[in-house]
Amino acid sequence: MTVAVDFDGVIHADSHAEDASCAGEPLAGALDGLRALMADHAVFVFTSRDPAQVEVWFHQHAPDIPTTYDPRDEPSAITCWNARGRLLITDRKLPATHYIDDRAVAFEDWPQALAAVNGQTAGDMLIPVRVPALAKPLAIGGVRRLSPNHPLSNRPCPVDGRALGEEPITLVHVGTRPEGRKDTGQTTGFAVPVHAVCAGLDTSGDPS
Repeated sequence: MTVAVDFDGVIHADSHAEDASCAGEPLAGALDGLRALMADHAVFVFTSRDPAQVEVWFHQHAPDIPTTYDPRDEPSAITCWNARGRLLITDRKLPATHYIDDRAVAFEDWPQALAAVNGQTAGDMLIPVRVPALAKPLAIGGVRRLSPNHPLSNRPCPVDGRALGEEPITLVHVGTRPEGRKDTGQTTGFAVPVHAVCAGLDTSGDPS
């Protein structure tokens, strides 16, 4: 497996330095994260900076990480990267199994991607409607509590606006694509996470 890791905003926070050799300190956990990935996978760093300058930065901050770089503005023979134990630094987008990028939008379909680019969240699309006072939505998968490092932990609940990690959550089914509907059996639907109390569920057990 090959993992691609962005430099600015993922490995270090200084995105305004004139070149990578004078960039700031590594982001917390970044270098250890790279070492852990390199132990099991081929890893390359992609950057809009000069790869040679980024390699200088690595020599200064992580001399124990073996590196090589893809020279800028020169013909390259590297079309993919599958070498473990050595970090490639390149300004080209090579094939990878995963891309770690602080500005990436995880693509599902074009409506979802456009909503993400335009800053739209599930909460932005909620429309207040009158319902029976004790109405409950269709909750899927029971009640659970998110771990502090879960990617959704700091995201707002679309109903009450508080961080999802503050209280137990549940998944509320919101729909199924027409082509996925069947007369029998199960299919793939779509759900949004909300605080379980917003779905009218009992959280007295405070699941972990």
